[in-house]
Amino acid sequence: MAFELEQWVSAPVDAVYAVLSDPSQIAVLHPLIEQVTVTFRDASRVDVELFEHVPFGPFKVPNRYQASVLFQPEAPRKLRLRGVSFPKVVVSTEFTLEPSNDGTRVVERLEVSALVGLQGFVAKTAVEAHRKQLENLARHFAR
Repeated sequence: MAFELEQWVSAPVDAVYAVLSDPSQIAVLHPLIEQVTVTFRDASRVDVELFEHVPFGPFKVPNRYQASVLFQPEAPRKLRLRGVSFPKVVVSTEFTLEPSNDGTRVVERLEVSALVGLQGFVAKTAVEAHRKQLENLARHFAR
């Protein structure tokens, strides 16, 4: 399943890119992620282990998974992230940053795949979390 989200941020592209490409900011921006551990870093990629609690009815299910963030520092600025979790859940996202109206237009293309019985739940949870992440990014610069 594929989705596209968009958010205008009142900051220049370089500043928005710096925040989105900083692994320590993932837990600050993303509403489910509580802990980020960098396991590999070079100029073009960062691998991280993420820990989150996923809401599931009245429960919050702990989930630890691996993700890679790929950088494209030249224009148009892009970040690609691919996270793989149990059981066969894959969330891939691409952020594209473009100058717009004295700020930055952030377009996020989100692809979600999961086992048939989990697909709808995973997609709904991911879209809600990523929408909130973009809102938190905008709030970060609105201070």
